[in-house]
Amino acid sequence: MKNNILIDHNLKINTFKQEINKIFKKNSFTKGLNNEIFRRKIKKKFNIKNTVLTTSATTALSLSLEILNIKKGDEVAVSDFSWISSAHVIENVGAKPIFIDVDLETFNMCSSDLKKKISKKTKAIIFVHCFGNPSGFLEINKIARKYKIPLIEDAACAIGSKVKSKYVGEDSFLSCFSFHQKKILNTGEGGMISTNNPKILKKIILKLNLGATNSKNFISSNFVSTGHNYRLSELQCLIGQKQIDNLKKKISIRNLILKNYSSNLTKIGFIPQKIDKNYKSNIQSCVFVVPKKINRNNLIIFLKKNKIDCTIGTYSISNTSFYKKKYKSPQNNSKYLFKKCISLPCHENINIKKIIKKINLFYENNNSKK
Repeated sequence: MKNNILIDHNLKINTFKQEINKIFKKNSFTKGLNNEIFRRKIKKKFNIKNTVLTTSATTALSLSLEILNIKKGDEVAVSDFSWISSAHVIENVGAKPIFIDVDLETFNMCSSDLKKKISKKTKAIIFVHCFGNPSGFLEINKIARKYKIPLIEDAACAIGSKVKSKYVGEDSFLSCFSFHQKKILNTGEGGMISTNNPKILKKIILKLNLGATNSKNFISSNFVSTGHNYRLSELQCLIGQKQIDNLKKKISIRNLILKNYSSNLTKIGFIPQKIDKNYKSNIQSCVFVVPKKINRNNLIIFLKKNKIDCTIGTYSISNTSFYKKKYKSPQNNSKYLFKKCISLPCHENINIKKIIKKINLFYENNNSKK
C-alpha cells in the first residue's frame, strides 16, 4: 500500500533533527527564524513578494473577506466545484454565496455564468484554482476589473502553478494558499496570503498581529483594531521550508505522472482535467472524469480493495445538504463532476503500472457484464 497511497511527501525525520534541537534549545516556538526563512524561500522560488503566513487557506480566505469589509447583505460569487471552505468563509461573515458553475473540461469558474450572476450586491469574487489548475483565470480577472469587483484567488492547491509566465500569487490582489498535509507543500496545517497591494498588506499584518501596533516609545502594544492569532509555529515553518528547494522538481514529476496516466487511460474513455494554453498547473491532484459506463464509486471501492488509495475529486458545494436547502441553486456541471471525478495517486513513489493495470481490469470486468 505504501507505493500507492494518495499522498506521500517522502519526508524523513533525520532531515529535521538538527533544526528541531535548535528550536527546543532556544525555547521559542513561534515568530522565529524558521518563519522568516520559510517566507524568504517562497519569495525567492516563486517571486511572491508580499507573503503572510496563516494557519490555513480557510483562515486566509476568511481574513481576506474581513479586510474587504464583506458583511451581511453582500454577495460573493464563488466557484461551485471546490472544497467546502470556499463557501463557508462567505457564510460565516453573514454574506450570501452566489454559486458559479464550472467548465466541464477545466473544472474552473465559468465566465459566462459569472457574467449572468453579477449584481450590485456582488462585493467580491472567489476564483478557485481547482486542483492547482489556473485555467480561465485571465478571463475572470478581466470581468472583475470591468465591474471593479475585488478578486480573491482561492489558490489553496496552486503553489507553483503559473498564469502565462507568472506564478500564481506573484502579482495577485489577494491569493490564499494551503499547506495542509494533502497539498504539494505540506506543513501539516497551514496557509499563506499574498497581495500586490501595499495598503492591503498593512491591513493583513495588523489583523494577524491581533490589531496591535508596536512603538519604540512604549513597552506595551497599542491595539488599534480587532485581529486574530493565525500564526504558524516554528516547527511547521521548518517542515515547510525544507521542502521548498525540491518543489519545482516535484511539480515536473507530477506533470509526467499525469501525462503517463492520460496516455493510457484516455484509451478507455477517461478524461483528464484540461489545462488551457498560457497556464501551467502544479498537478496538485491527478483528477479524471471516468467513462460514462463506469460507476465512479464502485471504481474507488475496487481500487481500495486492491490497495490503491484514491478518492473523489471535490464537492459540488451548491448540491451539499446545507447549501442546497438554504439557497436552492444547484449547479449542474459541478454536480456532474462531483459524481464522475476520481483523484488518483500522484507522487514520486507510486507504482503507476499497477494502478493502470487495475483500472483496465475494472473497466474490462465492468463492460463484459453488460
